[in-house]
Amino acid sequence: MNEKISGALRDPIGFVKDFLSGASHELVRYLLVTIVNVFNHQLVLWIARNQWGWPSAWANIFAATLAAIPAYILSRYWVWEVKGRNSFKTQILPFWLVTFFGMGISTAAVVIGELISDNKIWIQLASLGGYFVAWVIKFVLLNKVFTQPTEPIEK
Repeated sequence: MNEKISGALRDPIGFVKDFLSGASHELVRYLLVTIVNVFNHQLVLWIARNQWGWPSAWANIFAATLAAIPAYILSRYWVWEVKGRNSFKTQILPFWLVTFFGMGISTAAVVIGELISDNKIWIQLASLGGYFVAWVIKFVLLNKVFTQPTEPIEK
């Protein structure tokens, strides 16, 4: 067995501490924002689908759209610590493009999940799986977007 894997199994808390100590400041904060975003998305998805009776795809699109608003604010101001004016061309537009990318993958996963089973938990897991696939790509792209100077920015 790989030494890193066996070490993680023996001491999972130590493994997480080592990972976080070696991870970039932005990555750790992005992970925390992701937790908030996933909670918001899953809560809205659950309510829209199971309480309001919306079709899974529309409930997922609605949930992703609502969850993206605090995700943008937290990403811009806390993860990448960008101050000053928002730039539509270099920040808002790229953020929403990668958000729609993740939403597309997640919605496709939800539709496929619903075709396989109408189980409420399965739909939630399909949504999570779709976002997991897009997560790393979104971090890399957003890291480039928010770390490139646009206009004079106060830091």
